[in-house]
Amino acid sequence: MAAGRALPLSPHALWLLAALPLAGFLFIGPSTDRAPRAAQLPSAVTAAPGEASGAWQKFQAGLADRAAITLRDDFRAGLRDWTGSGDWSTSWSFDRGGLARPGKLALYKPSMSMSDYSFEFSVHIERGGFGWACRAQDDRNYQAMKLQVEAGDSPNAALVRYRVENGKPAQRTRTPLPLLSRRSMLDVRLDARGADLSLYLDGRLVEHWSDVEDGHGGVGFFADPGERARLAWVTVTHQYDLLGRLCALLAPARPENAIESGRQ
Repeated sequence: MAAGRALPLSPHALWLLAALPLAGFLFIGPSTDRAPRAAQLPSAVTAAPGEASGAWQKFQAGLADRAAITLRDDFRAGLRDWTGSGDWSTSWSFDRGGLARPGKLALYKPSMSMSDYSFEFSVHIERGGFGWACRAQDDRNYQAMKLQVEAGDSPNAALVRYRVENGKPAQRTRTPLPLLSRRSMLDVRLDARGADLSLYLDGRLVEHWSDVEDGHGGVGFFADPGERARLAWVTVTHQYDLLGRLCALLAPARPENAIESGRQ
């Protein structure tokens, strides 16, 4: 090998280099004083074994708390990850291609403890409309949204949203929408960040609003009597930025932090 020639870094080595500043931030924390550099070394260097173990556990907990979470279901495993009340499961069905046909409200169990997230799904509305829930504490308390489509040569579409409390719908807000795409599937994304919610259809922002009663809660789907739709897949992501994905790779294995943890 020629002297002085640098070896190319492997992808794993690049990830390690990227992780070093992160480790410093989570392990030591940001510094705000002007102390000499030597005074800012991690205390674990000279700490007792018990203290070093505690610092390492704190570091791992910091990674897990900041790790990206991705939940995905394509309904190939049926409805085992969904829940509802009464005979909800008998109101759902599947077409020949395996796409789900929603009925009574069903909630996605892995999402129920989450708060801020991006909620995406792909749906084909065949008749009437299609609804979904977010920030659902249970099947009687949630925020509801519905795409309504009127039949005709030039179908009109609208977004209807309302809150359900103790099983009773509150006042509804109706927003006319531009004509929906005539392709078979429509991609929908709802971003919930604190009190702010934004809805995208096929990547285009169509509605943004604030909800003073923001909080935790999962996602779900429903179709009212007379409505008919086909649902292909659903994805729920949290903290899915570069830092979150890096923390997910470095954090101790935890199912709720698994990237692409859906049914493959």
